[in-house]
Amino acid sequence: MPQNQEVHQQRRQLISEIIRAGNIATQAELVDGLRKRGFTATQSSISRDLSYLGVAKVAGSYVLPATYLSADLDPKHPAANAADLSRWVRTVHAAGPYLLVVRTAVGAASQVAVLLDALRWPEIVGTVAGDDTIFIATESKVAQSRVARRLFDTSESQDLP
Repeated sequence: MPQNQEVHQQRRQLISEIIRAGNIATQAELVDGLRKRGFTATQSSISRDLSYLGVAKVAGSYVLPATYLSADLDPKHPAANAADLSRWVRTVHAAGPYLLVVRTAVGAASQVAVLLDALRWPEIVGTVAGDDTIFIATESKVAQSRVARRLFDTSESQDLP
């Protein structure tokens, strides 16, 4: 299994590189690009990889999350609000009385955390973000519940106890 996981990671890295390098409009183009780099992949595995990577199609070409998230989650935009989070938040879990662990689409955590910081929810003391995970610190259990509820109100995740 670890070897298989390593192959998945390598293939996803190559897919990211191919998308960054040019206008890729079809999964067939990705299959061809991978083949030229020594990887064999089916359309269905490419489809799963694109979903895992959070790739979107913009103006007919595939783009990576870093490309389109910056426009969608711009905290300086006057219309930025909690509803923008719903597209990126996947799950929310309580970790003790003061910490929430929020899972996002791959590559979205930093920008979601920046938006949360910009929204200045009074319940949030601070955020720390990785690639697809955000730790949200709150000052109390009540504040933690409020933040979780607000995230639930804007997303489809429902993983809190």
